Amino acid sequence: MAVLDIGSKSVTQVATKDIPSAEFGDEGNSPIILLESSRPYQRAIVYEGSAYSDFYVFDTKARLMLDIATKVKGNAQLSPKANYVYWFSAHDTTWFVYSVAADSALKVKGLTRFADEEDDHPDYPSQYGSPG
Repeated sequence: MAVLDIGSKSVTQVATKDIPSAEFGDEGNSPIILLESSRPYQRAIVYEGSAYSDFYVFDTKARLMLDIATKVKGNAQLSPKANYVYWFSAHDTTWFVYSVAADSALKVKGLTRFADEEDDHPDYPSQYGSPG
């Protein structure tokens, strides 16, 4: 997958063999792209049942890729206008929110539990649902 910048007449490859998943922000109208890769953890699927993932944010205007989370058991999503990335970490049953503008991730805390504690199978509990 690649991005074509008509103004500068340049093409930038975004998704690669090592980072194959890309989600464009704001229906393709944002310069922010969320990239995800589970490639380094593919062998773990055999004995853990599911893979970990690494998350990256690529800014097409700055042509800068930032590593925002590593070895997360879960999937990330972009907020509708691509200002934030959010994901559920099954390891510690916590939601995280990454601010693209501030380049920082926050752990979401609350008085309620975010995971289905009655989910009885040999794996980490899953989240109750998406927070948005």
